[in-house]
Amino acid sequence: MPAIPSAKERSRNAVAQKAHRERKRAYIQQLEDKIRHYEQQGVPTSEQERLHQLESENAALRAEVEALKAERASPVSPVPSTSSSLDSLPTSTPAFPLLGALDSTDPLSSAASDSASACFFRAIERSSRAS
Repeated sequence: MPAIPSAKERSRNAVAQKAHRERKRAYIQQLEDKIRHYEQQGVPTSEQERLHQLESENAALRAEVEALKAERASPVSPVPSTSSSLDSLPTSTPAFPLLGALDSTDPLSSAASDSASACFFRAIERSSRAS
């Protein structure tokens, strides 16, 4: 025959049960809050939804890859020729006077020409960066 609990034990059990129910209620509330937060963030709540989301993302990425492949495979449009604008320059005046004044047969002039060319291209680079 089981012993009958005393009033003190019954009271202690009631307090423990009440605390347990409160912890359980708080835990369930916390889980429900997490679900609401994830739903607001667009996080799928089931494996089926996650699968659908991944399939959609995969299809979008595949379409992007195909578009990039097609873009890369298409012929590049030709650059318009600038020879007509260069042809209009007078032939007596070189396009780059500093470079035209150097004698290409003299080794020292050739080195100076290379240095002048490098200087010229650095100036062009700087001006394009400033733009």
